[in-house]
Amino acid sequence: MIQATKADGHLDDGERQRLDQHVAAAGDDAEAQSFLREQMDAPLDIAGLAAQVRSPQEGAEIYAASLMAITVDTQAERDYLAQLAAALRLPDSVVSHVHASLPRTA
Repeated sequence: MIQATKADGHLDDGERQRLDQHVAAAGDDAEAQSFLREQMDAPLDIAGLAAQVRSPQEGAEIYAASLMAITVDTQAERDYLAQLAAALRLPDSVVSHVHASLPRTA
């Protein structure tokens, strides 16, 4: 989700608010909060994210989480999603299914 919010080169107020909610959901776990904050400040790394995926199901879940994290309203965000799908080796049918299951992004 954090990678997706950086797709257009900046975190807008809505994106930062959604990420802050996830940081807050980490509770009092200072290590988790620190990790999330570091990731928010780190550069975009699609290949690094994809390299951590252990299964096609996990890849689809990561794609879905990315899609839920952003409002796809810029070319940079559309490009990010295309690059992510390619890096995750998701078939077009899976990408279409994810978009269809999340109507606000279809």
